[in-house]
Amino acid sequence: MDFDNLYESGPYLPIESQNGFGVSSSSEPTGASDQASQVQIITEPVNQWSPISIAPTALPTPSCSSSLAPKYTWNQEDEVAQLRGELAMEREKSVRAEAEIQKLQASERLSADMVIMHHLRSRELERENQALQSKNKDLEKSLKTTVQSSSSSHGAFSHGAAAITRIKKEILEDEEHSMTLDEVREIWRKKFSGGILPGKNLKLGCYFFDPSTNEAPQKVNDASNSYIFYRNQRPASKGYSKWNELTLMEKEEWTNLWRILRKEQERQWKAGLIKFEKVVLFRMKKEKSFE
Repeated sequence: MDFDNLYESGPYLPIESQNGFGVSSSSEPTGASDQASQVQIITEPVNQWSPISIAPTALPTPSCSSSLAPKYTWNQEDEVAQLRGELAMEREKSVRAEAEIQKLQASERLSADMVIMHHLRSRELERENQALQSKNKDLEKSLKTTVQSSSSSHGAFSHGAAAITRIKKEILEDEEHSMTLDEVREIWRKKFSGGILPGKNLKLGCYFFDPSTNEAPQKVNDASNSYIFYRNQRPASKGYSKWNELTLMEKEEWTNLWRILRKEQERQWKAGLIKFEKVVLFRMKKEKSFE
């Protein structure tokens, strides 16, 4: 049996079969004759089988009453969809524009806040600068006062040192000018016997050499300034006016008298007639600022 041709021409069934197996259900094979008949049935010609049609089923042709919408309906829907898309885009643009506006407004507020902060900071710096300038002025005044005080102290120290140096010098000169009493009296008679400042009602014996004593050179007071000289001649304890109560003209008159006195003292001191008390001299030099 050619099975290839069989399957190419499609499936076949026996004509006599009612159940689709090709052999009757009532016949039972018995012996050789039955086997031969069975073989005869199986080996019957192919044309005894009925072919099954396998032709494809034709699709129904759509009629004029189809459910498809007319062409203009699709155009309207496309237009509506397009309009909706454009509306969505416009809304998105509007949202972006609003966000940009809010951003600009926030930037403007930030700029305004920065301007205010800058203004406040400028005023604060200005106040700090003024405070620093005031502090610098105070420091300059304090420094100037300190420098002046230091200079005054240095000047006083220098003046004191000069006074000490002069005292030492006077001690040495006193030792060099040591003379006999007769020699000193002879110098006084030749140079200083006429006296000074006659008619002024002054007591000048404590300032000059006294020939009636037995001392040479004699220790005398040092008229270091006009204030000391006036206080010695016109003591306030006896009812005289104080130096600060004198008029300018009176002070000038006493200053001129003191200059004459001082010049004569220096002459007698150089001549070897007098010498100054060391302690009194130092005290007088300290009080020279009252002149």
